[in-house]
Amino acid sequence: TLFGVDLSKEAPAVGEALDEVLTQFSSMTPLGQMMGIVPSADDQARTEAALDRLRDLVLGLVRQRRAEGIDRGDLLSMLVAARDVDGDGTGLTDDEIHDEVMTLLLAGHETTANALSWAVHLLSQHPEDADVCVAQLCDLVGDSLVTYDAIEHLTILRSVLDETLRLYPPAWAISREASVDTVIGGHAVPEGGQVFVSPWLMHRDGRFWKAPDEFRPQRWLDGSTDVHHRFVFFPFGGGGRSCIGEHFARVEAMIVLAEVVRAVRISPVAGHVVERDHSVTLRPRGGVPVVLHPR
Repeated sequence: TLFGVDLSKEAPAVGEALDEVLTQFSSMTPLGQMMGIVPSADDQARTEAALDRLRDLVLGLVRQRRAEGIDRGDLLSMLVAARDVDGDGTGLTDDEIHDEVMTLLLAGHETTANALSWAVHLLSQHPEDADVCVAQLCDLVGDSLVTYDAIEHLTILRSVLDETLRLYPPAWAISREASVDTVIGGHAVPEGGQVFVSPWLMHRDGRFWKAPDEFRPQRWLDGSTDVHHRFVFFPFGGGGRSCIGEHFARVEAMIVLAEVVRAVRISPVAGHVVERDHSVTLRPRGGVPVVLHPR
């Protein structure tokens, strides 16, 4: 979807490189630096090597697209064709396109994968919710592939995704930098100061949510969330810096989740406890082992 080409052969190498970069990403953030997280020389070397592999891949695709001169209707074509309409009409350099693509790769790979992992975990604990999703899927699309147009009608599946994002928001803490001196809740925040807000905490605040720690997809269908302030639920952030990929991520997650629950029933591994890893994103530590049963 980003490049308009099949990268399935490169997927394992790309995934490994992205994982390496994201593992060390905490040390690059303001929160990580405040906590004194300092990577070792070996960690830094592995991260640089991973970034070099990703850079070679992205720049190779950029140069290939420039040489082709073809608009494939994808993001890469849009970036190559972009021009400064208010200036001298110049376009983006290869390095600038690389940086834009890397932002989307890093931001979009880990977050959606984690949301889907947490959804699988929750549905393994609540198989009845998965069964209801499958029943609606069968009514609306039958055995056909789930299309973009069908997604808006899959209300039950959407409620499962929203409840997953409420309980386990991949972006569990979001930072903002104060552009001017200000006061928030009686606390002085100087210009340049870092302010952190946590969807994880707000999404589980009992002032706004009934049974805040329970998985209840029905709350998104019965109207009880309609009265919420819009920043009671903000898994993708908000304001001018909200996630530019929210709509895409939701579509992607819905399609993948629909195909998974329709294909298999999901059971937890007896005795295994899934723990949280609050790193740069909210990961399930060690993954989510489950047992799959063909439907």
